Amino acid sequence: MSGPAARFRSALRAAWGEHGAWAVLLVSFGAGLVLAWPAGLDHWLLLPSLSLLTAAKGMTQRARRTGRGWLGLSAAGILGALLALPAVARAPVPYAVLALLAAPFLATYFSRADSPAWTRSLPVELYGTALLASSAGLGLLGPGRPGPGAALLAWLLVGSLFLPGVLRARLPKCPVPLLRASTLGLAAGGVAVLLLFVMEGLIAPWGSVAAVSFVEDACGALRIPRWTTKRLGVTLTVKSSAAALLLALAWRLRS
Repeated sequence: MSGPAARFRSALRAAWGEHGAWAVLLVSFGAGLVLAWPAGLDHWLLLPSLSLLTAAKGMTQRARRTGRGWLGLSAAGILGALLALPAVARAPVPYAVLALLAAPFLATYFSRADSPAWTRSLPVELYGTALLASSAGLGLLGPGRPGPGAALLAWLLVGSLFLPGVLRARLPKCPVPLLRASTLGLAAGGVAVLLLFVMEGLIAPWGSVAAVSFVEDACGALRIPRWTTKRLGVTLTVKSSAAALLLALAWRLRS
């Protein structure tokens, strides 16, 4: 009895190891639900689907590094894929495009999951964060929905909130000028995206308050606070989550 129980706890720890991915996924998906409300059953099924697939991502590392846990990994991946089928059936083309975009990341991650130098590298983390942010637009796909154009805009708007934080999280340990400049560039790009949405009337003007999130990223890059990694992660998650909700409301309630 202790054997299966121990394996189950180990699988849960491996899945929870992707807590940063969970944060981006749940916040992005939640912002997308605000935009797509009321969501259909197929959209609601995407939440456990994406959660299981994200858990499988963490379980892949454990399986590749220890040789154990393949059964749980396979079950999570298959069940996650099955739960996504109703949404995919309603909008096959956009999901096929998203799958093609995700394929290089998934192939790289699976083939290099036994190497932290790869799975935690900056390009892989930026790529993965951008893909997770795409969940903001999934509820906008399908018959009777705004469509791929709106989904792409939601992806851009919500994704821009998280990308500066990926770089910023590395600054305390690696405060090189290029990384600092890149963080500032992504923060400035986020402000530009936000202003463009306001000018085009896609979001209400009061949504520009969300720019505070980018300003905080820029300030944190210029003068790196002496925070623990945990505190920095919590700060980035909370401020990005609040900004994402604000922007989703500003889009939904625009005049």
